[in-house]
Parts: sequence; C-alpha cells; structure tokens
Amino acid sequence: EITMKNPIPCFDITNSPVGLSSVAIAASLIKLICTNGMTSSLVERYIRMIHSGTTDRLTQKLDDNIQTLYTEHSTLLREYRSALETQIDMAERWMQDELLGLGVSHTTVEKVAEGMKDETSSEFGTLANVVDGITLIAQNNELFDSLERWDLEKKAHTVLVSGLKQADNKRILVDA
Repeated sequence: EITMKNPIPCFDITNSPVGLSSVAIAASLIKLICTNGMTSSLVERYIRMIHSGTTDRLTQKLDDNIQTLYTEHSTLLREYRSALETQIDMAERWMQDELLGLGVSHTTVEKVAEGMKDETSSEFGTLANVVDGITLIAQNNELFDSLERWDLEKKAHTVLVSGLKQADNKRILVDA
C-alpha cells in the first residue's frame, strides 16, 4: 500500500549517454511525500554493466539479476522499518559524529540537522529521522551536483546500517 511517509521500493538507474561510464542499477527506497530517497551503500548490491556489446547482452544481464534487486528492496525496507523504531540519545550529536567520520563537511552536517526537523522527516530522535535528514538535504540541487546527491544517499544507508549495528534493544546510547 502506498501512503504518505511510507517508503516505496524503486530502482536507481544510471547511464552515460556517451559511454564513458557503466550502466548501473541499484535497489532504493523513496518516500511519497517528497523526493527523499535512499540508495543502498553496499557495492555488491549493484548491477553494473560496461557499455559494450548489444542491448540483448544488457537485457540478459538485467534479467539474470533482477531477483537480487527485489531481494535488496526487502532488505532496505526491513532496515528502514527497524530504524523507525530505533531511538538515539542525543541524535544530532550521534549524526554529526557518524557523518564527520564519513568525510562529510560541517556545512552539510548542519544542513542534515535542519533536515531532521523537517515535517517530512520521521519522528525526531529516531535512526530513521537521521536517515531522512540526510536524504532530504541530498535532494538540494543548489548545494549538490547529481553525483554528490547520490553519494549522500549512499552515506545515508551507511549510517542506517551503522546505527542498526550499534543499537541495543532498539536504542543507541551516546557517550556524554
């Protein structure tokens, strides 16, 4: 069922019109309320194809791997639903530590903190809220080019997985 704020599985497909990069397909999630999405950060969850051969070769590769992408949808949804129930003590500080550790700039971290307070983001103080803050600001065309936006969406998934690993009984404790 498609409802507001409920993540919907989709595919991110990238291609180079001049053949300088590979075709890539990844499972991702998007929320109906906005263009707020998240792409899996795990490279092994991508299907990549070099620009060579016929379209039949590309079609066959997609046919051979489509079930893997559908499985990834299930994994992303399960992770995100767990994040909705995972509380973070001092969520902004935890988010800052996580993102700075991934090489994200202080300016971007400040924008993510604003995104966490946006009405389209999940309940403040949850892991899903941090992820929503990241993916929301990743859609800002004035701050980021398309590759930077995609990189932030992948970092959102990295933060999601990290948070789920850190959580104990659906709670992430932050040292004071």
